[in-house]
Amino acid sequence: MTRKRLLQTLFSSAFVLFLLVLVLRFRPRMEVPAPVQPEVLQKGSEGSLSARGFRHVQETGGAVEYELTADVVTQAPDGKKLLTAPVIVFPGRGRAWARRGEYDPGRQMIRIWEDARLSDGKDLHAEAAGFRLTPEGEMVSEGPVTFGRGAASGSCDLLRYHRRSQRAHLEGSVRLDSGGSALRCVAADFDLAAHAGALQGPVRAEGPEGTVEAPEGKILLDEANRLRSLTLLTPATGRGPKGSFSARSATAETGAGGKVERVLLDGDAEVSLSEDPPATVRTDRLRMTPVSAGAWAWEAPGALTLHRGAGTAEAASGTGRFGGGREAEGRFEGPVRGRDEAGTFSADAAEMRGADWTLVGNAESRREGEELKADRITFAGDGSVAASGRARGRRFAAEGRPEVVFQADEALAGPGGYPAVLHGRARAERGGLRLEAPHIRLADADTALATDGEARFEDAEGQVQTVRAPLLSYRGKARLAEARDGARAEGRGYWITAGALVARLDAGNRPVKYEAEGDCRFEGPNQEGTSDRLEFDPATRMGRAYGDRAFARVRQKDPKRTAVGAVVAFGPRYLEVLPGEAAVARGSLGGTPPPARGPKAPPKDGGAR
Repeated sequence: MTRKRLLQTLFSSAFVLFLLVLVLRFRPRMEVPAPVQPEVLQKGSEGSLSARGFRHVQETGGAVEYELTADVVTQAPDGKKLLTAPVIVFPGRGRAWARRGEYDPGRQMIRIWEDARLSDGKDLHAEAAGFRLTPEGEMVSEGPVTFGRGAASGSCDLLRYHRRSQRAHLEGSVRLDSGGSALRCVAADFDLAAHAGALQGPVRAEGPEGTVEAPEGKILLDEANRLRSLTLLTPATGRGPKGSFSARSATAETGAGGKVERVLLDGDAEVSLSEDPPATVRTDRLRMTPVSAGAWAWEAPGALTLHRGAGTAEAASGTGRFGGGREAEGRFEGPVRGRDEAGTFSADAAEMRGADWTLVGNAESRREGEELKADRITFAGDGSVAASGRARGRRFAAEGRPEVVFQADEALAGPGGYPAVLHGRARAERGGLRLEAPHIRLADADTALATDGEARFEDAEGQVQTVRAPLLSYRGKARLAEARDGARAEGRGYWITAGALVARLDAGNRPVKYEAEGDCRFEGPNQEGTSDRLEFDPATRMGRAYGDRAFARVRQKDPKRTAVGAVVAFGPRYLEVLPGEAAVARGSLGGTPPPARGPKAPPKDGGAR
């Protein structure tokens, strides 16, 4: 699958049509020509010798094959007629002429030489040292032949054309040039009656975009002897600056006007593109069709292997297009299986566009450090990844650190896996922490941000605590989770609401302490209260309420008591007003006194640690 011009170097109709026109113009017409006027051509004449010139008409079956004339004729002793300025006219099919010639009536042979030329009367011409017309109806060049048609030209050492059998033969350094490209072979044979031909090699096509080679080739013609197909045989290879191909045979099929309609690489077909990254397709058969604006569509109906960069993929079949100024693209039907330096991947199908590679249907990627599954996964050329439709996966963290498990409707990740963005019913888990939100952004394995979400913590006993807020963030290295813009924390027997809340975490990402501020409200199994700031240990249910702008208020349910002060410490059956910044207890404690043997007072830090 080289680019368009590399293929045209081989398959341009200019090469073969040019050669065909040469021989077609000088073959007998199948139609019967118009009757010869008696006063112009005298039927059956053997020739005449006169000062005014010479004329001879050759007929076969009542049809004129050719007319021979000359300015001057000299009768040789052996019966031959030596001609000056001879001209051979094939009615309706062109003419041949030279400075000198010879006509042998006995052998019915004509030779012309010195600036010998052929013409179809239009734009085709050929030149040689001489040409010979034999009684068997064969036109033979004497020495090398050069020919041209418009901007195209060619040459060979020998040209033979048998008019009755309609067989043509070009031999020796056959070369056809057109548009800066050239086709070379050792010999070329054409059977115009059978509408077929053969190229004897090595066959070599060269052009600005590359070179195509094969040991031999064959040609098929239509009923009008126009090119129908050209096939280069085992092995056909091509190479250029933009790619290369090889196959047991390469066939170009043409349509009206000689335009290439389809190219077929058959048998061990291999096509390589010199892109970034480079790509190679291997399959048994590959069909290519020109579509528009220099673009080609391709189809591999059977199993294929695609090598792209350091990766390899296998598929049951494939289609696509390339060229025309657009990025190469392809669709590969599955099952698709592949591998690269990082791991393996699979899907029901796959798509390629430029440097992007997409797995479609039950897509799965297992690579170093991660697993990813989704309905659709795209690996972009810049290293980023996009997964959509039940996206789910996990990233394996370093030894001793928990892995990250995630799922969402859509997942996007930058080169290297981070940053990653989860959209739609997103969830990310690490150790005892699980974030759930419509949108989650993972800056790295230790940093996450969720919007309108919930953080769920599960302790060793399976108890679940949750934190909800419009904005949640997790910082693993600092071992904390933050909730802002209206947070709510909830666990077994308690809840906390505040403008902002920080959860201090242990090594397993379980909360060991909550720190809240801004209109704090809380309730536990045996207390409830309000404060400006709050510290709370969810394991011991011990905490402290701080009144920075107004006194904190904590009410104990059993026994019924209320504490109001700058700092209020509390626990399941403990309530105390502690000294504030001035180290003086400010506030009041009222209600039913605690039992005589109440619980021991917490340490100065309120037992929150």
